[in-house]
Amino acid sequence: MYWLKFKKIFTIFILLAVFGFTACSSSSSSEFARADRESRQQDIATTPVSPSPQASASPKKTLNQIQKESSKRGASAVADNAIAGGKFNQFFPKPGNGYDVVYTQEKTGFAQAKWKKGGKELAVISISDTASTPSATKKYASSTSAINGFPSVKQGSKGTGVLVSDRFQVKVLSRDAGFAESDRKALLERFDLVGLQNLAKPANVAPTRQVKKETKKEFKDVQKESSTRNATAVAKEAIQGAKFNKFFPKPGNGYDVVFSQEKQGFAQAKLKKGGKEVAVLSVSDIASTPASAKKYASSKEKIQSYPVAKQGSKGTGVLVKDRLQVKVLSRNTSFTESDRKDWLQKFNLSGLAGLVK
Repeated sequence: MYWLKFKKIFTIFILLAVFGFTACSSSSSSEFARADRESRQQDIATTPVSPSPQASASPKKTLNQIQKESSKRGASAVADNAIAGGKFNQFFPKPGNGYDVVYTQEKTGFAQAKWKKGGKELAVISISDTASTPSATKKYASSTSAINGFPSVKQGSKGTGVLVSDRFQVKVLSRDAGFAESDRKALLERFDLVGLQNLAKPANVAPTRQVKKETKKEFKDVQKESSTRNATAVAKEAIQGAKFNKFFPKPGNGYDVVFSQEKQGFAQAKLKKGGKEVAVLSVSDIASTPASAKKYASSKEKIQSYPVAKQGSKGTGVLVKDRLQVKVLSRNTSFTESDRKDWLQKFNLSGLAGLVK
């Protein structure tokens, strides 16, 4: 009996010992596994990862691109005291004797035009303010020739320039093989270089409020013109805008005609007086916008036998041969409807009519 009782107690003891060992072993195994995982995580966190060649090249390429773009932006910066391009136009050669001046670009510190004869481009003429690009004056330091008292240098095989008051570079670039260096010099003599000299100011002069206002307006005009070009589809038969220029009114009596846009089916110019814009003149081929002719259907008034239509409170137009719309838009409140009609009369409308087949 005692033996049976002892046997039960011994069995219980053995069972308890086995369960206790298993629990300890499981706990130790669990703790070891946890410690091992933590150790691996620490190794991963502290071990430096070498970037792949592709990954390391990408940031370097991006940095180079950023530096290049930054350099370009800096290179094209316009000096604060650069003069508005519109002020240069009055010093350009005047058209006449078969020659035409077609203004193609006007921005802060720069103005450019085409010198044409019989519709053929002979040269590109320009005035630039070197306040933005002072290094451009260095080539004149060794000049041995002068035009109207200002140093002159040949620039490549097709260019000749003059430096006025160490500030304004006046340049002629040949666009026709027959337009020689002697022609370029003769054309430079036709610029009003003395008048241009009076625009020169000390380099530290801050821009006036008027200059800032003109610059802002020029930028808005360019944006507006660009949007218009993109939005309007041009008919294939539309006449080239360059063919319209010779039919615009001629400058004179204190007025300047500054061409500001020329593209297929359209030509535009600013009418200025004393440097101030008073109106915009344009000729457009409505082959691209035939609906524009409708407003002239009920017209009872005519200019040079062509129907006239008022367009809003600031515009007046004439329709030539049901195809070419000639328009004057006031830019100044004192430029009235009668003024617009007077300038429409100054267009060579019969000459324009000859373009329509």
